[in-house]
Amino acid sequence: MKNEESTSSKFVEVKDESRIAKAFKVASVDKVFLTFWFKNQNLKFDSTVIEYLPNTKKIHLQFPVTVNEVELLRNIQTQGTNDIFGSMRIGAENFFFKTQLTDVRTSMLIMNVPDSVYRLQRRMHLRIPFPRKLAPKLFMPDPTKPFQEDIILKEEQMLFFRVLDVSVGGLSIAVALTQRNLFSSNQILKQLLFKIRGREILTNGEVRYIMDTQSDQGKSMAKIGIKFIALKPAYEKVIVQFVLDESRALFSRMY
Repeated sequence: MKNEESTSSKFVEVKDESRIAKAFKVASVDKVFLTFWFKNQNLKFDSTVIEYLPNTKKIHLQFPVTVNEVELLRNIQTQGTNDIFGSMRIGAENFFFKTQLTDVRTSMLIMNVPDSVYRLQRRMHLRIPFPRKLAPKLFMPDPTKPFQEDIILKEEQMLFFRVLDVSVGGLSIAVALTQRNLFSSNQILKQLLFKIRGREILTNGEVRYIMDTQSDQGKSMAKIGIKFIALKPAYEKVIVQFVLDESRALFSRMY
């Protein structure tokens, strides 16, 4: 039996100065967009590296076009510290870090090179877990009955299950042991329907694993892992944005 693993374990700390330096050098040369936010997440903005200064351990950033100097200073004052969180994507890896803004000018921002950065787990998609009270429902036709392509069922005509987590690649659901026999490995599931931030997502999926486990309330259940099949780009964009926003929130809560 396995319990749900901690999402914070997906962040791997990197303290190697040479690796940190390489990441910011690449960000500088390739004009990679860095996303910054304060702990309360009241203000979020993107910027690029103007110059990486290894000798002084400073990074000069382009002043963001979406905020002004007054807004930035007000957020620093409200927070009571000049700490700021950031993230960037270098190649296939996502890096998160916490550092300090040491100067705010009309033309640029200056921040310290972080002492360490956190690399997301080396897997294609980060899974974002849902608290029970906020978990969406996944609706689907009974997978043991013949599927009719030309009929779109209403929610009340379908089975539904609590979503445990979601990623761009798929999701997992909680299933009562009495319903476990509805699913089998590599089974194709049609007309999967769920909502992310009020936006309906409709797609097909494939059962990747079936695992007996326990719920957050200590009750026996089955966890069914489902891989999306041919997820539409518009739906993928909704999930990507959700995962990015939740990743930043999870990282902020680590401090």
